[in-house]
Amino acid sequence: MELLTFGKVILFKNNNYVWLVNDLENEKLHLAIILDKEITKDLIRTDNANAKKHNSSSDTPLFAYVVLTTKDFDGHAAHLMNSDGHAENKDAFGVLGELNNEDITKLKKRILGGVGLPTRLVNLVKNLG
Repeated sequence: MELLTFGKVILFKNNNYVWLVNDLENEKLHLAIILDKEITKDLIRTDNANAKKHNSSSDTPLFAYVVLTTKDFDGHAAHLMNSDGHAENKDAFGVLGELNNEDITKLKKRILGGVGLPTRLVNLVKNLG
């Protein structure tokens, strides 16, 4: 079995996710769902409209995402909302690959920024180093 680390792309319940971190204390996994391109475009459009309306970015979980550049997922968003609500430690996954270094860096930076994300996720990612 392949070791799952931050940035691995997995298949779970017919959806693609990015593995973020295992929360052993709460027996939860933090995953970012990879949205399809059309939903990503809608999310970006809504985010931009919201930012114009409020003259700043929103701190809501809805806008907690990173647009990927990794081959096979270029132009798809890795969405962080409800990151701990997709799977548990006991669930089985299929590993599809890994994000490129640029996407891993962007995703970590977005999480460590903490805006619109649970403190627990931010602290777990900080502990990764």
